[in-house]
Amino acid sequence: MKRDMDLCREILKRVESFERANEPFALQVEGRSIEEVSYHVKLLGQAGLLQVYNPYDHGLHGSMPVALTWAGCEFMDATRDEARWKDVKSKAQKATGTIGFEVLKSVVSANDRGSGEADHEEALTGSVNDG
Repeated sequence: MKRDMDLCREILKRVESFERANEPFALQVEGRSIEEVSYHVKLLGQAGLLQVYNPYDHGLHGSMPVALTWAGCEFMDATRDEARWKDVKSKAQKATGTIGFEVLKSVVSANDRGSGEADHEEALTGSVNDG
């Protein structure tokens, strides 16, 4: 299954707005399968953006979100605005041909510093070259 950064962001938005923090819950996203959502919840946990409950230990399937981590809160603060999200994705795609998480973080950081286009390119090149 291929990672979808728009779905990742949608999951983070929904977890952020869930009223009972620190409680695992079944998450459904319209137009997405349970398996697809669960896979992306697991990826967000691996990336350190989301606390995840793995019910496999209890005979259930799929990964369930619990709460945003500090890094997840920071990511949402930086990408909550729809126009900014589209801008960040566009710059990442233009500079690297992909929309990987580390690349997105580099663009967000460059935007936060108020840098120009050249700084975005430098931040992206450094992030790609660093691994």
